[in-house]
Amino acid sequence: RLSMPDDATGAPGTQVSLPVSVDPATGLDSFDFAVRFNPHVLQPVDVTKTALAAPLSLTYNVGISGEVWV
Repeated sequence: RLSMPDDATGAPGTQVSLPVSVDPATGLDSFDFAVRFNPHVLQPVDVTKTALAAPLSLTYNVGISGEVWV
């Protein structure tokens, strides 16, 4: 199950971090996902890894309007 908070807020012009969780992740070797949003409200800046995911590879694309692909 892939999840992220649905109650994140921020003032205009500020950055907001949205953690993405996978549970259970036992036996998971790789996965892809997309996050879709209103590009008139949000602008993606970056995708980063947590300490737990540090040894894993991460590829992402924030260049598509209204979508982030990971």
